[in-house]
Amino acid sequence: MNAIHLSVIIVLFGYLSMELATANSLPTGFLWYNDKHGHEPNNSTSKLMSGLMIIESRN
Repeated sequence: MNAIHLSVIIVLFGYLSMELATANSLPTGFLWYNDKHGHEPNNSTSKLMSGLMIIESRN
């Protein structure tokens, strides 16, 4: 494995880490997952999501 291969692996790992830390933890990702797996949002989901929004707005 030469330096170019190693650089590409490091960049891809960094990109994947960033995606997992940001985009996949968004509420829209949570709802998309449930929708794709046949789960409809209900009142408890709405309460959870509004709670997460409040926590995010405080940070």
